[in-house]
Amino acid sequence: MADSSRTRVAQIPELLRFIHRHATPGTRTSLLQVSRSFFSTGAPIMWESVEGVYNLLRLIPNTDIVASAMGISYKLIITLPSTPDLSRFNMYAHCIRKLEIYCPNDSASCDSITLTNWMVLSAHSRAHGLLPNLSQLSLQPTYGWGDDNEPFIWTRTFMSSSLTAIHFVAKVNRRHSMTFPIASTLLRHAVSNCPNLHKLSLVTLEQHMAQKHSNLSTALTFWDPSYYESLSSLPLRELRCGASLLLPDNIYALTKLQSLERLELHGDYGLPTRDTPRPEMLPLLNTLILVAEHWSDIIGILKLNVYFGVKSLEIRIVENYGDEMLNDALTTKLTVLIKSCCPALINLEIDSGNDYYFFLEDISAFQALAALPLRSVCLINMTFPCSMLERLVSFFPLASTIKMPNCFLSLAELHCFSRLPNLVHLAINIFPVGVSTLPQALQPDSIQAALNLQVLEIASSPTSLSVDLSPLARYLLSVWPNLKRVIWTEGRGPEEEDREIRNVIANALNALISTHRLISNVNR
Repeated sequence: MADSSRTRVAQIPELLRFIHRHATPGTRTSLLQVSRSFFSTGAPIMWESVEGVYNLLRLIPNTDIVASAMGISYKLIITLPSTPDLSRFNMYAHCIRKLEIYCPNDSASCDSITLTNWMVLSAHSRAHGLLPNLSQLSLQPTYGWGDDNEPFIWTRTFMSSSLTAIHFVAKVNRRHSMTFPIASTLLRHAVSNCPNLHKLSLVTLEQHMAQKHSNLSTALTFWDPSYYESLSSLPLRELRCGASLLLPDNIYALTKLQSLERLELHGDYGLPTRDTPRPEMLPLLNTLILVAEHWSDIIGILKLNVYFGVKSLEIRIVENYGDEMLNDALTTKLTVLIKSCCPALINLEIDSGNDYYFFLEDISAFQALAALPLRSVCLINMTFPCSMLERLVSFFPLASTIKMPNCFLSLAELHCFSRLPNLVHLAINIFPVGVSTLPQALQPDSIQAALNLQVLEIASSPTSLSVDLSPLARYLLSVWPNLKRVIWTEGRGPEEEDREIRNVIANALNALISTHRLISNVNR
């Protein structure tokens, strides 16, 4: 047993250095046992999730990693030895459950990681498998990969039967998509190699089908099954893909995904409307996310009316550089459609992309939403004057969470939210608060319906306050007697504010709120 232990430890440079530094002839055996126990306990925890594939490949001796500038980001080129020694790599491989190819925590973004001699690693992967317990593989560059060959190579290299989730997502550029031939081939491999795949994020647009590609792409042919047939063969519970899935020729694939619980669709082009006789086509679907460039795309998708059981709906407009505004007529059309196709809706989020493209004259455009049992409402990049706001929030009497982070209010206008009996969490923005703008506390008889609010989220920085915090805390408690804390979600740049001062002000205000609330409760 001791020989076996020494052999294992001899392959771990970190433990060898530790033993060499601390061991004596009398303690070597016990230290060896402790080191082995520490490794068997600590390695599965430390290596369960790996961010940055280069951190993983460094375990292979003589691996060369070179970084080079690439615009506002940088590119990594990884070269493995011609005959890689995987003995140390294999010691950690069985611990890894999650692998992110691109490191999301880098100070500078890395959107390209090239493995020059990838066939060396891929050959070993096909023969033996590289990460036998890998359950989640993510490729999430900041802006997106420039060449689809890159994600294809990394996915094929680490694809295994243990995978339950694969994500191809650009964190900033939400419109970034994969070319159709590469996506189609990846899906065919997933069907063959990942029988337990439940989560897939793979956005591809059909207009790429006729596009010519070089290098690896030219070798890919459209074998059967097709992209959509492959998609329908997977036991998916969560899917992110292009809205072309809903086109008449492709929707058959969606009808086969009976276990689907979460669907995110990306679409840039108007879809033909289609009357579907089965609104309950997706019996388990409870979350629907729609990302598009135009409101017409969103409306076209909703008109399919196959979302009967959806309880959470998110609508996001991205890069709206046209002149399509969310006006009264369009808002009315959208909200009426939401009410009819999602009658069980509980959570609603609408992001108009830019408040420049939001213009409303009549708040009754939102009135259709009053028929829904909404518990959470989030309206982003939309601004409402106080005269509209009080009526708008009356459409959501059951809501426990309301978020309107782009809506600026003065402190005196916070009473708009003082009569919602179920409200617990409110997110808004406030105008800079000074001594002259601090209003008188509200009278107790005006706040009886606002007893449940506990969290106020303000989309600005506490350093914008220029008022004594104690009167401010008392005023907030006069609006919401059970307020527990204020969260500040936006900050200025490091050259404009001191982060330490920001934290001190935020903590001081919350401490005063807690103190005044306690005193008030004692005096009752």
